[in-house]
Amino acid sequence: MHLVSKVDGLDYVVVLDGLGLTSWCLPDEVVSDQDVHASSEGLLSTDGAGRLVLAWDDGYSRSHLVRVDTLEREERYPRFELKYAFLDAAGEALFLLTNLQGAVEVARCTRSGTEEARKPLPFPDKPQVTLSTGWFTPRWTRPRYAARAGRLAVVDTQGRALAVDLRDFDAPKVVASALLEVPPTWDVQVIPFDDALGVIAHDVPRGTAMVWVVSGGDVLVKKELAALTMPTFATKDAVLTQVSDGVLERVPLRGGAARTLRLPEVGRETKLDPRGGGRPIAGGDVTAFLPWHGESLFVFDEETGEPTEVSRLLPEDARELRQFILQRVRVANEAARSTGTRYELHRLSISRKRKNYQVEVSAHGGDGSFWAHAVMSALHGLQAELSGRAFGELRLAILGQRGIPVGRVPVIDVDEVAAMLARVDQYGLRFSSLVSTIDAFYARSMPVMKWDASNRPPVTDAAGLVLLQAFFAWLTSEAPVKLAPGVERWRRSPESVASLAARVPHLQASHAAVEFRLLVALAQLASVHFGAEAGPLLLALAQDAHQAHLQFARSAVVNDVLRWWARRHEKAARSLVERTTDPELRRALGAAS
Repeated sequence: MHLVSKVDGLDYVVVLDGLGLTSWCLPDEVVSDQDVHASSEGLLSTDGAGRLVLAWDDGYSRSHLVRVDTLEREERYPRFELKYAFLDAAGEALFLLTNLQGAVEVARCTRSGTEEARKPLPFPDKPQVTLSTGWFTPRWTRPRYAARAGRLAVVDTQGRALAVDLRDFDAPKVVASALLEVPPTWDVQVIPFDDALGVIAHDVPRGTAMVWVVSGGDVLVKKELAALTMPTFATKDAVLTQVSDGVLERVPLRGGAARTLRLPEVGRETKLDPRGGGRPIAGGDVTAFLPWHGESLFVFDEETGEPTEVSRLLPEDARELRQFILQRVRVANEAARSTGTRYELHRLSISRKRKNYQVEVSAHGGDGSFWAHAVMSALHGLQAELSGRAFGELRLAILGQRGIPVGRVPVIDVDEVAAMLARVDQYGLRFSSLVSTIDAFYARSMPVMKWDASNRPPVTDAAGLVLLQAFFAWLTSEAPVKLAPGVERWRRSPESVASLAARVPHLQASHAAVEFRLLVALAQLASVHFGAEAGPLLLALAQDAHQAHLQFARSAVVNDVLRWWARRHEKAARSLVERTTDPELRRALGAAS
């Protein structure tokens, strides 16, 4: 989140992200608070004078009221309260949005957070206009909200967009309303103006955006433009958009030529390459850009368009750690752009006293596809990378994630698996990190008592066997291997159960330190896609793998997967009983009889 504020003739740029809350007083003063963090779902609002900022930390679920120039706290609110709150124009009261999943209400609260009054938001019975990106497009269903000086813009779960002036709480004034029809793989932002509602719908996979400005029942502007990342309104009549890795454009919405702005190859202050997906920032005469690395702000000269880098002045001893994480977030976003999913550093919290740090990464929007989940798994694989190294005196304490809900996704076939493996190779993702994706989609299909066909994993048998063979290729090598070249061979001449079972003792122990449930994922793939023939491979996974793998995974392989398989294939299970003397395995195999 970001905002631009002018106070006593000075321009302030405020940014809230996973690295903290930062306020730049242009041209070169900066102050940061690294105890407040947020993803793009966080909130920033100001009073009418622009002197106060209310920041919602969605990582720690707490609102903070601070001064724009110093970030000194005026109020610090209890956790889990004032979640969707914003400042009124005078800076003396708060407005709080509630019941976002239903009939949205707004409450007026004192600045200390005590509720004084509440009323429904004045959505018209019928929206004045429909804003649609194409024929037969579904309604937008994810809430969005933004506020400026007592003015609110909101989209509810029914796709209803509203701009309302709440400066007179007893007589709110509807500025504009609309019905928003936007595909779920897009992202949406709204902004309130004095007399209009601004809406931007970003088509993440295609790299374009649709911009609307609505006043009353009139669509004043409808314009499509190139957009690598989410554009931002500079004014009601201009938008700043990043059109490619190193190029931005300030685009007038009512005619006239766009102004092209270029990023340098290396920042003068940070010595880092700013090019890549970042955050356009604009307001009034300010045109700026927050690069992907988050270490600085680039401010473009109003006359010449030349960029000047202003450092964020974050602690230098943690810079390597910050860049290590953000580089992987950047790769995740590039790898999954086709899904519309956005991955973010949600929070990096450093404890100097304990000499450790906590990291949280998050995923937002997108199609919820198997590949989107796989990239999230790869990003969460940071756990192993960070656990194995120190950054100065700092060591990892916790790595958390806010992932993608596991819902119904389209079934993927061999061609899609081939494309997925090619992207794994292209972006250097660790294939073994897909274990958690396999686990998420397969475990819910495998209750011990019965086969839940309605929750069948979204993978064809042929595709599942290619995935299984890819895992074996990766896990029997200590060094990363290219997987895409093997797809045709695995498709046309898949390895037999006996062949794969014979390779189980050769699964490299080093991989167990990275993903301790590897054997479980292999067993899940085998039991579903080999069916009744999977027995010998399941038995091998349960007893022949290296102890480093068995230490943490054997119980799940035996009690969850093998027992489930035995109940579904009783005859095949009974034939395996005499092939092992292990009493636990015999009980699992004999459970069917």
